[in-house]
Amino acid sequence: MELKKLMVDTKSVWVDFTGLNGFSVEVANLSRKELNGLRKRCTGSKFDRKTRQVEETLDEEKFLREFSRSTVKNWKGLTLGAPRDFASD
Repeated sequence: MELKKLMVDTKSVWVDFTGLNGFSVEVANLSRKELNGLRKRCTGSKFDRKTRQVEETLDEEKFLREFSRSTVKNWKGLTLGAPRDFASD
């Protein structure tokens, strides 16, 4: 038996959202392999005329969208017009 086969890439857990009773979000912890793949998909190459080198640039908006899609797996308990438990200031 190989130890590599027992490793799980992604683990997820349900977290109660503070402020809304009954609202829970399932979030996942991405492995290094998945995070590097995500970063690679959101990176583009651009030629810099000053240095005459090809530079990699990270599209931050795309990365945030993809990261959010990858880490937020599910949610439950959110309804339209759910009462808030926040303290009003």
